[in-house]
Amino acid sequence: MIFYNEFKLRKMKRIILFSILGLLVVGGLLFALSIVLTFSEGYRAGTVMKMSRKGVLFKTNEGQLNTGGGFSSDGDVTSSIWNFSVAPGDEEVLRDIEKAVDGQYRVKLYYGEKFFTWKFRGDTKYFVTKVEEVGSTVRSGTRAPQSTSQPQSQGTPQGTTAPQGQPAGGN
Repeated sequence: MIFYNEFKLRKMKRIILFSILGLLVVGGLLFALSIVLTFSEGYRAGTVMKMSRKGVLFKTNEGQLNTGGGFSSDGDVTSSIWNFSVAPGDEEVLRDIEKAVDGQYRVKLYYGEKFFTWKFRGDTKYFVTKVEEVGSTVRSGTRAPQSTSQPQSQGTPQGTTAPQGQPAGGN
């Protein structure tokens, strides 16, 4: 009888041990997936107002984008501020944001939205992955984009002929 109870106790310990190990493995996988997987992707355009490095133990990069104003139902102008984070180690995105702030130009921030907020990664669920300049303003030291289309002549559009008896100018 003692042998049977000892066997049952050993079996119960194994079941509990494997259950705990299984829960730890599943929890670890879910945690890893919540960091890697993206819930949604998109972009927002505006002017970067603020970029800061925050935290005591874990340093995170946090920013604010002014996406422009709108009008509320009572006619007041409202401002739309969007908070975002930059993943640790994404130095290229940080440099591009710093250039946008220094140059005071509008940008399009491409982002991925995560499932959860993990404070050691950032304060928001929105992580900027790419920065693109918006608008066609020409700053010093840059060239205006070149057009690849052929210039059209004054008067008759390309590929057409003027009616007989009239000059090609159309008048």
